[in-house]
Amino acid sequence: MPWLFDGYNLLHAFRKVSDEFSDLKAIPMCSYVAEDMRRMKDSATIVFDGFKLVEHKKYDQPAGPIVILYSGSNREADDLIEDQIAESFSPKRLVVVSSDNRLRQAARRRRCTSIKVNDYIHDMVSRLSKPEQKEREPGVKFSGLSKGEGKAWMKMFGLDEESHQDGQQQQAPKHEDIERKKKDDYGDCGFDFDVDDL
Repeated sequence: MPWLFDGYNLLHAFRKVSDEFSDLKAIPMCSYVAEDMRRMKDSATIVFDGFKLVEHKKYDQPAGPIVILYSGSNREADDLIEDQIAESFSPKRLVVVSSDNRLRQAARRRRCTSIKVNDYIHDMVSRLSKPEQKEREPGVKFSGLSKGEGKAWMKMFGLDEESHQDGQQQQAPKHEDIERKKKDDYGDCGFDFDVDDL
């Protein structure tokens, strides 16, 4: 699900939430959003007014599923966000994060989900404070292969299917057989060494 953020609106709300965030800069804030999106397996576009500031140039673009846009000199971030909402191919899937009434109305007109920045921050902090969920293991790992899949693998590796069906275990090769195989493969070169020592 794509998310669309009003960058400075979110940043100002972050700075008011707690003393911990009072000096938060824009790009480090974007790193929090990127981590939140990564965990939710979603993507985000964060829009800021103007051009990339010197302060922003000190930081690399945060790793993760986010894009940072700047509105340029002749328009506001709100204009660019409204364009993004209007041009969305699937507005019902789009989540717009802003407390700006103009943007919330634009989101409602296209039936986007609209979330106020304080609500997003609360939900984000809650999500990021929980331990990350591990990927679930595939069910086949615990239930085993079907009979047909087992036969296919046996055939692929040239194993004797009948002896395995009878419950017989194939015997591990004996030490003498291994040594004989080594001599057959490498010949008797007159050196007394074990091939495994190489």
